[in-house]
Parts: sequence; structure tokens; C-alpha cells
Amino acid sequence: MLNEVEEIELDITEAEEYAAQGKALLRLYENKDFKALIVEGYFKEHACHLIELKASPAMRSADSQADIIKSIDSIGNLQQFFNAIDQRGLHAEMAISAGNEALDEMSGSPH
Repeated sequence: MLNEVEEIELDITEAEEYAAQGKALLRLYENKDFKALIVEGYFKEHACHLIELKASPAMRSADSQADIIKSIDSIGNLQQFFNAIDQRGLHAEMAISAGNEALDEMSGSPH
């Protein structure tokens, strides 16, 4: 039984790290500078600028198009990275609750 308790405690510790990352991401999204530079500036304005560039006759060469697509992909990759942190954080919060409930049941007292 002790091994099971230790395993649950390790799972909770790992989940707490992911939950902390999720909370850090939320704090970033609440920060006005982050919103201005990243959310509005990079994710929206820069993305729109790249789309306009992609359609520009001056940017029709294969190299220019490839560079623009790489830049657009980088925006999507950063958004996916943030989304993964958010999802892991949400799942971690649920895992922490479930782990604490399991420990409570095993010990017969609130954890």
C-alpha cells in the first residue's frame, strides 16, 4: 500500500508542476504588455501582415513564399505550445484533485 501512496504523491507532484505552468500562462495572458505584444501584435497584426505579404506580387518567388510560410507556421506553433500548456494545466488540476481524493480514501482522513 505504501508504494501506491508514493506513486499517487509523485503523480500529484508532477501534476502540480504542470498546474503551475498553466497558471503562469494565465498570468501572461492577463498581462497588458503580453496582450499588446504577443496576442495583438504577433498573433493578430503580424499574422495579417504576413498574409498580405504572401499575396503581394513582389513576394511571388518560391524563396519569399517559403519564408512567409515559415513565419506563419511559427505563429501557429507558438499558439499550439501555449494551448498545450493550458490543456496540461487543466488536466493537472483534475489529476491533483483525483490524487488527493484517492489519498483521503486510503488514509480515511482529509489530505
